[in-house]
Amino acid sequence: MTKTFFSRFLTCVVAAFLCIGLLVPADQAEAADYWVYSDEAGTQYYVSSTKTDWRYRTNIHNAYIKAVYPNQRQRATYYSYSWDEGDVYYSAYKSDPRSVSTNPLAQAALNFCEAHWDRYGFHE
Repeated sequence: MTKTFFSRFLTCVVAAFLCIGLLVPADQAEAADYWVYSDEAGTQYYVSSTKTDWRYRTNIHNAYIKAVYPNQRQRATYYSYSWDEGDVYYSAYKSDPRSVSTNPLAQAALNFCEAHWDRYGFHE
């Protein structure tokens, strides 16, 4: 009788995990960093899907950008975006706002966040 109870219990646990696995959307299964830009020195730039805060209903638009250098060292920073008089501006940590058009990395991160909002782990 104990063996029958244990086998039924184990069957129920396995069935529960299978059902949960089928209900989880495949495109939001895990958080990741997404490549957005490479510079001439070989540095790769990624946007974090978990640390980026890109809300359309408010004026909060922050992209968490991670730089991976050719020697595998890493550095990360937030770019804060704002819109004024038809132009888009960005500022890094405690810096003055600059036009996105002057920085290809800032432009690439902006394009990625706007195109992929609510996908790849980006959500409100």
